[in-house]
Amino acid sequence: MTEARIFPYKKYIHFLGEILFFVLIIGVLHYRSALFLEPSKLYSPSLAHRLQTDALLRGHLRLSPRPFGLPWDCIWSERGMQQNWGMGVVLLRLPFEWASKQCGFGPFPDRLILFFYLALMIVLFNVSLRSVLGALGLSAYGVMSLLIRWYVVAWILFCPTTGILLERTASVYDETVFYSCVYSYILLFLLWIYIRRPHNRLFFVLCLASGFACLVRPTLIFYGLVTATLAVIHAYQYTRNRRLALMGIFCFCLGMLVDLGFNYLRFGSIFEFGYSGSLDNASSLMYALRFGYPFSREPFLSAAKELIGALFLDHSWQSQTFRYREYDFTAYNVSHAMIMGVGSIIFVFLLSRWRLFYQKMGDSCFRIIYSSLFLGLMSFIFMFMFYLHAPGLASRYLSDFSTAINSVLIALILFGIFYLTSRGWGRRKTLVLFIMATMPFFYVNNKAFFNFDYKLDRRNYTEHFVDKKMVMELVDSFHQINLVNPSLPEIFYCGHNYSIPGLNFQFTGWNISKDCLVSASTSVFLPAKKCLTLNYSITNLGQWPPIRVKRDFVFLKLTGSKVIEDNRPPFKYQMTQRFCSDAFPTNTVALYSIGWVKVDELNDKELPLALNWVGVPDK
Repeated sequence: MTEARIFPYKKYIHFLGEILFFVLIIGVLHYRSALFLEPSKLYSPSLAHRLQTDALLRGHLRLSPRPFGLPWDCIWSERGMQQNWGMGVVLLRLPFEWASKQCGFGPFPDRLILFFYLALMIVLFNVSLRSVLGALGLSAYGVMSLLIRWYVVAWILFCPTTGILLERTASVYDETVFYSCVYSYILLFLLWIYIRRPHNRLFFVLCLASGFACLVRPTLIFYGLVTATLAVIHAYQYTRNRRLALMGIFCFCLGMLVDLGFNYLRFGSIFEFGYSGSLDNASSLMYALRFGYPFSREPFLSAAKELIGALFLDHSWQSQTFRYREYDFTAYNVSHAMIMGVGSIIFVFLLSRWRLFYQKMGDSCFRIIYSSLFLGLMSFIFMFMFYLHAPGLASRYLSDFSTAINSVLIALILFGIFYLTSRGWGRRKTLVLFIMATMPFFYVNNKAFFNFDYKLDRRNYTEHFVDKKMVMELVDSFHQINLVNPSLPEIFYCGHNYSIPGLNFQFTGWNISKDCLVSASTSVFLPAKKCLTLNYSITNLGQWPPIRVKRDFVFLKLTGSKVIEDNRPPFKYQMTQRFCSDAFPTNTVALYSIGWVKVDELNDKELPLALNWVGVPDK
C-alpha cells in the first residue's frame, strides 16, 4: 500500500526533473547563440528556404520565371530560377509558414521552426533511450536513467559539430547542415523505438523518412540507406513476412523517387542537385563543379591521410594538391578516432559471440546496441568515401559525421552499462564510474563550445539576424526584382550610387554606374579565349532583349548570329551568337558573365528563354 502511494510522487518528481534538464539545456544553447528568445534574432537574412517555401505556397517550384538578379546558390535553367538547396528543409518549414499566412501573421520565425525540430529530436531521444535503459535493468524513473540520458543530450548539443553550428545558423549553409544533423538523429531514435516496440505503421514511416533523407541534404542518403536496411532486416526477423519487408523497401524507394522527381522538375535531370550550375561564394568550387579539379586524381592514401587529419588531428596532414578548404572550427579530435576504433572492436566481438550476448542482453537490447554500431560504422565509411576526393572540405561538411560517431559512442555507453551491471555492480557504483570516466572526455570534446573567447570570435554570426520587418522588406525586394520589375528600377540614371539586392558580380562583373540597365544573370568559368559562343532557345525574336557578355572586366562584342527552327515546345527558335574581343586574355581561366538588358515590354511577361550551352572556340 505504501509503495502504491509513493510511486506517483516519484513519477511526478521525475517529470519535473525532465523539464528542468530540458530548460537548462535550452538555456545554455540560448546563452551561447541567442536564437530562441530575442525577437530581433528570430529571422534569418538567408532567404533561400523562405523564398522556396513561398514559391510552393504560390503553387510552383521556381523562385522566379526570370533570370534577373540571380542570388548566390541559385541556378537558371529552362525551368526558371531555382535555389540549389534541397527541398527537405522547405517541406519541414511548409506547415508553419502555411498556418502563419492563413492566420494573417506573415512570415513565421525561422528560429522557432528550428527550435521545434530540435525539441522533437530531444523528446524522441529521451523516449527511446529511457526504454532501452529500462531493458538493461535501470528504472525508467530512476536518477541514473535521468542523468545518463541528459548527459548524452548535452554531449550531442554542446559538441562543436552541432553547438557551434547552432550559433551560426544565420546563414543558409550552417542552417541546412544543422537540420541534416537533427534529421539523421531522429532517424536513429525512430529505429530504436521500432526495435523496442515493432509496429507496422512505424516501420513504414521509418522507411519512408529514410528515403526522404536526401531531400534535406544529399549526404543523408547514407544514413537513410543504412537505417532503412536495418529496419527491413528487423521487420523480416520479427514477422518472417516477405511482403512486409518488400513494402518497406518500396516505401524507401518512394521517398528516393520524390527527391529525384524534384531534381527533374527543377533542373531537368534526376541526378542534378543544382550544385554544378549555381553561383557560389567560393570561386574555386564554382570552377571545380563545372570542369573538374586536380584533387580528383589524388592518390588514395594521400587523400585518406588528409581526410583523417581534417577529422581528428586539427586539420593537419593536408595535401599539397589544390583543393577548396574552409576550416573555421575543429569538429573532432583524437578521442573520436578512439571511439570509432573501440566501436569497431566491440562490433566484431559482438558478432563473433552473438548467441551469448543475445541471451544475456535480451532481444531488443542486443539489436539496439548492434544496430547502433552498424549504423555508425557503415555510415562513417560511406561518408568517408564520399568526401575522400570531394572538390572541397569545410568544418561544416565534417558535421555530417556527427551522427555516425555519436551513434557508436551511445552504443559503447549502453554496452558499458550492461557489462558493469552484469558483473554485479550496483547502480550507484555504475553511475559514479560512468561520470568519472566520461566527464574528462566530455570536457575535451566540448570545451570549444564553452570557451568564452571563442564565443566572442563567433559573435558576428548571430548579429546577422534580422527582425520581421526587415525580412519582409528583403522578400518584397526579391519579388519586386524578379516578379514585377525584372532587374533595375523603372527610372535609373547612370552614375547614381545605387546597390540593388541580388545583383551578383556588381564590381567583378557588371558595373551599375557604367552598364546601367543590365542585370547579371549567369556566370561561368571557362578557359580564357578571345571569343565566346552562346546557344539559347527563344519564342519570339522581336521581344527578346539583347544579350551582353563580359569576360572578367572586358565586354565582348557581338560578331555573328545564327537562327534555326526549334521544334521543342514552347520554343520556336534557337539562337547561336558569337561574342569576341580584340583584347587578348592574360589568364588561362576567365569568369564569363552573361546578362540581359532590361526592356519595359517584359515587365508583365515571363522570359521565354532556355540557355542550352556556353562554349569557347579554340580559334
